[in-house]
Amino acid sequence: MKKTIEVGNIIAGPGQKVRGKLFVGEFANGVEVYIPMIVINGTQDGPTVWLNSGIHGNEVNGIVANQRLMQELKPEEVKGAIISTIMSNPLAFKDKQRETKLDGGNLCEIFPGKEVGTITEKMAFVLFAEIKKYADCLIDYHCWGMWHDARPYAVLKICDNPEVSRKTEEMAMVFGSHVVCKLDLTKPLDEPSPLGGALDVQCAAIGIPSFMAECGHSCWLEEEYIEFAINGTRNVLRYLKVLDGEVIKAKDQIVLTSREILRCKRDGVAVVEAKPQQLVRKGERIASILNAYGDVIDTIVAKADLYPISLRYEPSVNPTDRIAFVGYTEGSVNL
Repeated sequence: MKKTIEVGNIIAGPGQKVRGKLFVGEFANGVEVYIPMIVINGTQDGPTVWLNSGIHGNEVNGIVANQRLMQELKPEEVKGAIISTIMSNPLAFKDKQRETKLDGGNLCEIFPGKEVGTITEKMAFVLFAEIKKYADCLIDYHCWGMWHDARPYAVLKICDNPEVSRKTEEMAMVFGSHVVCKLDLTKPLDEPSPLGGALDVQCAAIGIPSFMAECGHSCWLEEEYIEFAINGTRNVLRYLKVLDGEVIKAKDQIVLTSREILRCKRDGVAVVEAKPQQLVRKGERIASILNAYGDVIDTIVAKADLYPISLRYEPSVNPTDRIAFVGYTEGSVNL
């Protein structure tokens, strides 16, 4: 029997779409912080899917994809419920920043958060507390950072719960991206950033299948990638039987099981020759570093067959600057 959903200041009965807010906290000057939300409570029984975007405030493709999808969907076509947190870090969005300017917090790295802590820790705590109550599955929208070219891809993480891992993988694959990063958290990983405090990792720990849907670049809107994210999400919702319709299976998907950042060693001008998600063979050049006169002073070469996930497009570089974020298929390289 369908039940009423009460989350934040929202009360959504069966067959209702309701907008509202999730209260985070109040500053000393009385200004209150809220996370905007939409709940679609369908007319029939089914799972509750949580759509989260804006963990990083400048990742706008995911935010707009989430907004647009929730505008399009109607309660009568939903079996179960969809809960959307559109800007899960509203302070970072206001400041046009990846992280919370006020405390420097990276919301992506501090789940499950703290009830008594910094404002970013409070956002994580409040958001995760509601996710734990309702979510059966979760999609977390992200985008790539500044100065790097990337196409949409999915990131799934294998945990020590086989059933959660199976469903997580199936959701990520039907999202439909050409490249899928599959990270096995039960084995040692050499990742460029901490994974333990990520929303999807914490969800998996309490039995909620979830994956990260990467939707292109930060800081500007890309209609092609927004539409891709919407269509991919609709396909996941069909797989979960929240929406009716045939699940579309993508062809020729590439699964990457390890990842690495490639950095330059010299000051100069970076000229990137590879393309995102296109195979680079072992020994082929990814980028050249030129001096002020145009002489090649350094090259970045593939040490094994690889697929670039993101590539630098801002040419002025210094030693240790990131040139490429690349992935390898299983068994292609030992990191």
